Amino acid sequence: TVLCDETSRNTCNDKGGKVCKVNYYQKEECTVFCEETSSYSCNEEGGKVCKANYYPEEECTVFCEETSSYTCNEEGGKVCKANYYPEEECTVFCEETSSYTCNEEGGKVCKANYYPEGECTVLCDETSRNTCNDKGGKVCKVNYYQKEECTVFCEETSSYSCNEEGGKVCKANYYPEGECETSSYTCNEGGKVCKANYYPEGECTVLCDETSSYTCLHCDSALIPLL
Repeated sequence: TVLCDETSRNTCNDKGGKVCKVNYYQKEECTVFCEETSSYSCNEEGGKVCKANYYPEEECTVFCEETSSYTCNEEGGKVCKANYYPEEECTVFCEETSSYTCNEEGGKVCKANYYPEGECTVLCDETSRNTCNDKGGKVCKVNYYQKEECTVFCEETSSYSCNEEGGKVCKANYYPEGECETSSYTCNEGGKVCKANYYPEGECTVLCDETSSYTCLHCDSALIPLL
């Protein structure tokens, strides 16, 4: 009374019921083919059941295994954990600090006054005395000296110029060295006329101020102790 045709998908039992062959499912219909693979197994209806770390459900075509840098969404896409970039790759670690933030690629973006770009390890504040170069080094503004400190002010005048440390360098005929406040002589038709306390006459290169303990020998400006 029961008709059962054996096919490539099923055989027949002694009651005439269909018996699904290997990899065919759906109870006695045997119309669904499902063959287990490394990414999925098959349920009683022939539906795909994803194995661990395969996505999306019932397709199981994407492999995604959670790591220290990302988790996986329902589609098998990478979801970056905190401080990992860029999105869907999660290969770069970047954690914001007092000196930088992080861009979408995980690159460091220096906060104000931190250098160099991409590292942000050097603090340099621009002031009235200095600016900052792209490495974070101080660049002294005009008339400020002492290498990268820029703490010494020296402005060239008619009597002196400035050295690398901001020290005064007297121009010709100005004394004493480091002060350069006045010239040491005037000129007449016969040559140099020393100003007060400058010796020897005709050269005026030595400053000697008489004190209570010595006078000055005008011929060579040697000190003569008072008796």
